[in-house]
Amino acid sequence: RESLEKTKEEFSCRIHNLLEEKGKLVQDADGKNDELESKISDLRLLNQSLTEQNGALHKKLDATVIRKEQLEEKRKKLHDSMKGTEATMRSELNELKSAMESLMSQKKEFADDKNSAKATIIKLEATIEQLECEIAERENEREVGGIDEDLMTDLRDENKKLKRRIIMLEERQHQRQ
Repeated sequence: RESLEKTKEEFSCRIHNLLEEKGKLVQDADGKNDELESKISDLRLLNQSLTEQNGALHKKLDATVIRKEQLEEKRKKLHDSMKGTEATMRSELNELKSAMESLMSQKKEFADDKNSAKATIIKLEATIEQLECEIAERENEREVGGIDEDLMTDLRDENKKLKRRIIMLEERQHQRQ
């Protein structure tokens, strides 16, 4: 019986120790559970904050992608416009070169016409002088012996036509200058 009692006491002691240990373990578990719940709550808040930040970053990324697409479209339009402008400028430059060549050719023709006109004027003036001399001779002959009045009129008319032609050539020459 004593041994039973001793065993009972030992068991009782062990049970008591186990109950104390259980109480400590439960207390530790409750503390750790509270700690874990606090960490879980903090993690939920952190997750919510990160989700909000992720949403804001996605919105910024979407806006950036849209802006990039808009800028790319503007760049393409500008590039195409510059190609068109360059082609237009080259075409206009070619037209200007062609116009300059035409003007240079016209200038040369004008110089040639001017020289030709000068030569014609000199010839006409010489012809006028010759006609005036002939008229003077004929007038002298008429005084001396009679020249045909119709011939004199024809010579005077021819002289007037030549003088008008010289005046017209000189006017054209001045207009071209």
